[in-house]
Amino acid sequence: MALINCPNCGYPLNLFEIKDNEKSKNKNLFKKKWFWVSAICFVLLTSIVLFASNNARTENYNIEICTAVDEIMAVSADTENVGNQICSVWNNAIWGKSNENTAKYTSTAKDFNEALSNLFADEEFINKITAIRNKQSEIDTYLGKLKNPPEKFEDAYDEFKELYYAYSDYVDFVISCKGSYNTYTEDLSKKSSVLMESYREIKVELLGE
Repeated sequence: MALINCPNCGYPLNLFEIKDNEKSKNKNLFKKKWFWVSAICFVLLTSIVLFASNNARTENYNIEICTAVDEIMAVSADTENVGNQICSVWNNAIWGKSNENTAKYTSTAKDFNEALSNLFADEEFINKITAIRNKQSEIDTYLGKLKNPPEKFEDAYDEFKELYYAYSDYVDFVISCKGSYNTYTEDLSKKSSVLMESYREIKVELLGE
């Protein structure tokens, strides 16, 4: 049996008795009302903080993904205008038509190839393409930003990726201007339809519309 002496009087003390007394004090602590009130308050406070944090993350994610969708559709609208302009110049050059929007590209052109070359060399048109490409680079960053979504937005993120790929394909196709006039206009219509369908699906996922 381990013994120690009292530091005041020198009387031998039983170490085990001291430990038993400490255990009794600990047991008494768990019987204290204030202890349990404090423990419950701590658990509740932690839960509230975590709940608020998760809500804030969910709300921020909702804002981010909605902003990304809006930017994609805004650039898609600009791309559609570029595609329509290409089709107009191409069509008028083939059929010998002319209007105020295409005349400066077609009037001096020998054929549609030259007319399209004139269009793609035009400073105003180049600026439109550059603006689309610049916005495309910004939109690319959203794929990384929106990774690891909150559970509520996991399906929305999958829909967003579908929209993003449809949009990228649409932009690249419009600007590349490949193929014949007929195949270009047909494919342009198909890719536009795919893009709009992806947009409708993510709207349903995000807004229930």
